[in-house]
Amino acid sequence: MQIVLNKLIEDEGKEVVLVGHSYGGTVISNASDGLGRDQRAVAKKRGGIVLAIYLAGFLVPKGATLFDGLGGAWAPWMRFNGEYSYASDEAKRFYGDLSPENQQRWVSKLRHGSKASYLSLITHDPWRHMPCGYILCENDCALPFPVQKMLVSSTEQKMQGDSSIGAQKLLTANLKASHSPFLSIPEKTAEVIEDMIGKICRSS
Repeated sequence: MQIVLNKLIEDEGKEVVLVGHSYGGTVISNASDGLGRDQRAVAKKRGGIVLAIYLAGFLVPKGATLFDGLGGAWAPWMRFNGEYSYASDEAKRFYGDLSPENQQRWVSKLRHGSKASYLSLITHDPWRHMPCGYILCENDCALPFPVQKMLVSSTEQKMQGDSSIGAQKLLTANLKASHSPFLSIPEKTAEVIEDMIGKICRSS
């Protein structure tokens, strides 16, 4: 991801919106380091990340791990085979609001994850350097709604305690969806993302 971002931003000077879903939240946190549009503007550089959006994603603070974001305990549905990670009851956990046929279609595309990825440190807090948003999925059976709210709340507490940043809150929106709203309600998901982008464009 860093290679792609460097090409778009460093080489082409483009403005970019990142959307990190689930585990992808940790990916965009680390990959966005040093690439905020405002950061680059100070250095008289073009382009940069204008908004980082967490879609039912792990918004975990710098110095912590995704495992910490789970409360320091593996979720009951998580399974491990050596260093590989899997999910049990994937249809319910990830695709609860899809038809049985579509559930099986997407379950068949799943691959194992890496246990090490859950234990890797987050190295960057994007909200310190760029606008950030969080889209909460109310019917999520993988990253439950209360946990998502906790991630938002704990981040906003840190934002309010940091006088060096302008924003005191995340942009937030709720979707009545399971863990993968881009599959079950793609139009509404796109609408929410576009609305967040619009708010940033109007304020900049």
